[in-house]
Amino acid sequence: MLPEAFTKRMKTLLAEEYGAFLDSFSRPRAVALRLNPLKTQAPPDLSGFSLRPVPWEPCGFYYDPETRPGKSAYHEAGLYYLQEASAMAPAALLDPQPGERVLDLCAAPGGKSTQLAGKMRGRGLLVCNEINPKRAKILASNIERLGIANALVLNEHPQRLEARFAGWFDKILVDAPCSGEGMFRKEEAAVTDWSEETVLMCARRQAEILHSASVMLRPGGRLVYSTCTFAPEENEASVSAFLRAHPDFSVEETFAPWFSPGRPDWISDPMPGLEKTFRLMPHRLLGEGHYCAVLRKAGDTPGSEVPLEPAAKRPKELDDFCKQTGAALPEGKLVLFGQNVYLAPEDLPSLKGLHVLRAGLELGEVLKNRFGPAHAWALWLKELPSCVSFPAESEEIRRYLAGDVLAGDARGWTLVQVERISLGWAKGDGRTLKNHYPKALRRIKSSMEEKKCILIVEDERAIVEILKFNLKREGYDTLEALDGEAGLELARTEDPDLILLDVMLPKMNGFDICKNLREAGSSVPIIMLTAREEETDKVFGLEAGADDYMTKPFSMRELMARVRANIRRRSLDLNARASVGTLLTAGALTIEPSTFSVTKSGEPVDLTQKEYDLLMHLIRERGKVFTREDLMQKVWNYDYFGDMRTVDVTVRRLREKIEDDPGKPQYILTKRGAGILLRALEVSGKDQSFPKIESS
Repeated sequence: MLPEAFTKRMKTLLAEEYGAFLDSFSRPRAVALRLNPLKTQAPPDLSGFSLRPVPWEPCGFYYDPETRPGKSAYHEAGLYYLQEASAMAPAALLDPQPGERVLDLCAAPGGKSTQLAGKMRGRGLLVCNEINPKRAKILASNIERLGIANALVLNEHPQRLEARFAGWFDKILVDAPCSGEGMFRKEEAAVTDWSEETVLMCARRQAEILHSASVMLRPGGRLVYSTCTFAPEENEASVSAFLRAHPDFSVEETFAPWFSPGRPDWISDPMPGLEKTFRLMPHRLLGEGHYCAVLRKAGDTPGSEVPLEPAAKRPKELDDFCKQTGAALPEGKLVLFGQNVYLAPEDLPSLKGLHVLRAGLELGEVLKNRFGPAHAWALWLKELPSCVSFPAESEEIRRYLAGDVLAGDARGWTLVQVERISLGWAKGDGRTLKNHYPKALRRIKSSMEEKKCILIVEDERAIVEILKFNLKREGYDTLEALDGEAGLELARTEDPDLILLDVMLPKMNGFDICKNLREAGSSVPIIMLTAREEETDKVFGLEAGADDYMTKPFSMRELMARVRANIRRRSLDLNARASVGTLLTAGALTIEPSTFSVTKSGEPVDLTQKEYDLLMHLIRERGKVFTREDLMQKVWNYDYFGDMRTVDVTVRRLREKIEDDPGKPQYILTKRGAGILLRALEVSGKDQSFPKIESS
């Protein structure tokens, strides 16, 4: 269900178009992919995906969701990136050219960065920055998968970059963190986290990011601002406020006939030119929605000079590897991080003081008397003298992605390809090819390694939250849907390992969902949950294809046991589950990280996930003082746009639960004028190296 304040606002703004806008939320989502021109100019036959062009992006195509291209080996090889169609508009409007210096300031998870890289054709420098550490790692992995050699991936605050790169970039993309109204259909969390206060907080944050971008853009440079929200406060109003504060910028008129014009009439006191910005409205095109503004900085002078990273000496081991294998290298200079070797563009700036995740193309590691090639290098290569290629659906590709040894008469380092698209390394001895596909990427993992995902289809939010909490305690990931149609779509597109399915649902009942999935050939285990106790209903559910059936109210312990049994049955993996983690104690508190459980003097302490995350972070950094802003970034993540009072409330609630007297705390202390800290208690237990909290 859409937030009431949101629908009220959109009804007022759209007037007679509101009905069509609202109807767009009920149609099936249009899914799309974007081909990667860095991989090949002649892609293999992809007609099986039923591709249809995305009008505003030459490499973009809608696909049939039933074909599931994300499961193909082509995806692992970086032949394409799955990206919502309207999200392709900002990079298309920025239109970077080979040889330019381009900054993607809010880059994760990497869809727009990889699109920019494709347009740059491997020439110039692309700086991809993401402030959130976990999201920055995802960004770096996508840069690697698509074989991008000229990207510098950073994990920095935009304000820290201002002084380093003032007036240096030719083009900058600010796909700003926003209230995410265009994500309402894709993510339930976008609906539940939305509020009018969040919209205003996002607008304030966007102003800060835009100012940082303006400092780093050279005179005459282009800046594209975009959001995936419909709120005028974050769109036309944000651009108008920016133009008022930065008179050297103006809206650039750009040809984009597929999009609707911006709406200056939706805000008060608009600056000139807002009608030349763009709204991608879901009732007017096939996309979830976006806003874009193309801005030009006055003047026309070259970018400023910045200190460059010095080139490192070329290791002999790398030279020997290239001679032995015939492996090619992109143009650029070598950069060393310890024994790890990267090849970066010549104008790579000095990296001193920057948090760098990737500096160009990772070539590999200098080992004792030899060189170990990196997976990234294989993904960049187009060919190698020793090379084997297999069809996408072949048994050889399945075995390679699973980490198995392949038969083959090649000797030495060999490039494994899928339909001539590079996939990774193997090493031959004349009879077999030893698999060097990274273990973390392998398709088939043991039950000890793989984290299973449970889809919850239930219209009572309270029950959803209870199920989520208990499933996460058991180590599962979850997806949630509050109506039958959304549940069926998630079941088809996300490939869950098990479904917990309510019977009485809005839009489509559980029996019909189950029947649809079974008729489509899905074997995913389904446990039906219902308040109806009639034996006929149970029989009907099982006949529809359900694996199990439980009547509300049910025992959570029994449900978890049935979940485990059904997953084991599907995977045919009867290995024992991972052992319980080490208990940790701090004062009267006992924490069991494996189950996210806390007790105090033997009594259970009922913490929310965020309270638990906060406690673990404070224990890990015990004795260290944190401001509210620090905790918002470390525990909530920087891209969580809640009121800072959220931190205060969570700290207060945690004190109420773990302190004997919250007014005179013994664990969580306040240092006046500085922040809060956990008293430097002695922590016992074998594992005291607490993992950093990067997301909830």
